[in-house]
Amino acid sequence: MFSLKIFRLVFKNIKRNSRQLVLASIGIIIGLWAFSLFLSFGLGVTNVVEGEIFPWDKIEVIPPATNLETSRVKHGRNVQSECEEDDYYINSKPNGTIDKEVASKFRKLRYLDDSVVEMIKKRSEVKTAYPKMQLTFPAIAEGGMDELHLSHPIRTEIFADGLEPSNLVQCDKTQTDEDMNRPRELRKCDVMYPFKFKDYTEENKHLGFCDKNSDCPKAIFCDTENSAKLWIFPLEKEDSSSKSSSNYYHTCYHAVPVVVSTYLLELWNGSVAPAHGYPKISKATLGTFLGLSFDVHLGRSMFSSKSLNVKPVRKRFQLVGISRRAIPLGVTLPISYASKFNRYFTTRDEANDILPNEIHKFETYSSVIVRVKSKQHITSFISYVNKLGFTQKDTNAETVGLVIIFVTGILVFISFVIIIIAAINIANTYFMIISERRREIGIMRAIGANRMDIRAIFLSEAAMLGFIDGTVGLGFGWLTSKLVDWIIWNVVPDFPFKPETAFSFPLWLILSTVGFGIIFCIMGALWPANHAAKVEPSEALLPQ
Repeated sequence: MFSLKIFRLVFKNIKRNSRQLVLASIGIIIGLWAFSLFLSFGLGVTNVVEGEIFPWDKIEVIPPATNLETSRVKHGRNVQSECEEDDYYINSKPNGTIDKEVASKFRKLRYLDDSVVEMIKKRSEVKTAYPKMQLTFPAIAEGGMDELHLSHPIRTEIFADGLEPSNLVQCDKTQTDEDMNRPRELRKCDVMYPFKFKDYTEENKHLGFCDKNSDCPKAIFCDTENSAKLWIFPLEKEDSSSKSSSNYYHTCYHAVPVVVSTYLLELWNGSVAPAHGYPKISKATLGTFLGLSFDVHLGRSMFSSKSLNVKPVRKRFQLVGISRRAIPLGVTLPISYASKFNRYFTTRDEANDILPNEIHKFETYSSVIVRVKSKQHITSFISYVNKLGFTQKDTNAETVGLVIIFVTGILVFISFVIIIIAAINIANTYFMIISERRREIGIMRAIGANRMDIRAIFLSEAAMLGFIDGTVGLGFGWLTSKLVDWIIWNVVPDFPFKPETAFSFPLWLILSTVGFGIIFCIMGALWPANHAAKVEPSEALLPQ
């Protein structure tokens, strides 16, 4: 029999038995609806978690908490004689060889410096790597009352770290306008026009003198309280007890530029702003927040009364951008500022010299952020980091990922149970159909159709039914996802990292949903089809 003729016959038979097949297909459709909906939801949540909250390709390398030599002695190893050369490879061959000088340095307390950063960058698994330097002293941020039209200023303990400006994308006006029209997750600009993320120390030297902020140009501030005052042309003996002495001049200075993370932005919009009645940061209000300046009291804390050996400093900070590379909770400033501030707040001896064990605070890095090329490279890179004596910061990303996979797996399993039960119902329905069409089968066998033809007709009917059921189930799943997305955006209150859509329908999910519909319908019809193929014409044509 020709395939086209079989197709016409199959279509005619499905249409003739449509009522029975529709009832039998309800279970298959519900199971495939649940399969596509649950799996797409799991994929959507995973995209948000791995893309924005816990990026899978992001590894933060940090120094060890203990001395390498101490840990080796604790385990009964002799540092000088038991150390293996492979422990100190700069890179795997053929990219690098053993460096005795580096190996000697690594036997001491480990710190992340430029040489280590370069070693990490040379690894074949690494796509990009950049260092960060945390502030090693407390700080309090205060401000926002005038800019945000609040009844009282926002005052909070603040965390900060430093980052090289070259690691951020600083856009011009055209790039900024284009970026603002992109969805949040596709934006490329870290620093928006007209702001700059850089060290203004040299430019500050050429600014004028002042007594108050209004004496300085727009967006420039007057340094009125810090201990480092400029004293010029002393005509009389300095009166140290009078801060208003005419011999002292205050200078204008650029605010310290800072960026905040998308994580902090989501936390602000989803939790902080609704709870306190503050305005949210959206595309429409982003311009209000960019350029927001606030005072930061360096060396002060709201929780600790520990005194420092130097006087606290007040500086003006200015928000210039939103970046995924910023510290999750706090602000990120140019790393040169972080180094200067850390140097200022180091512990010193009676001669005002920095103690040797304090030098690392402003000369080395607190962490190195590494982006690997693929998930397959994570294990080998972490092994390399551990071999060098460093460790990685635990973000609980793996635990969260396993929970998502476990919950999604349970829901998908439930949907498969529904489909299997529906397939059994399909088999029962086809047995009934075959019983009704027994005489028709006998006639087809009598005019030349063999057993393979009979089997092909019924399995083709099941395959076409499965295709229809899979498409309908997938369609219902997609429509349900749109309904859930509408509820999330219009009914559910804002929450951090609220996605544009909570679902993801990749091509493989679409094909697998339709494919499972075909497979399970064929499985349900396989036994009845074999039974129909064994019907003998002489028996089928006998009167009942």
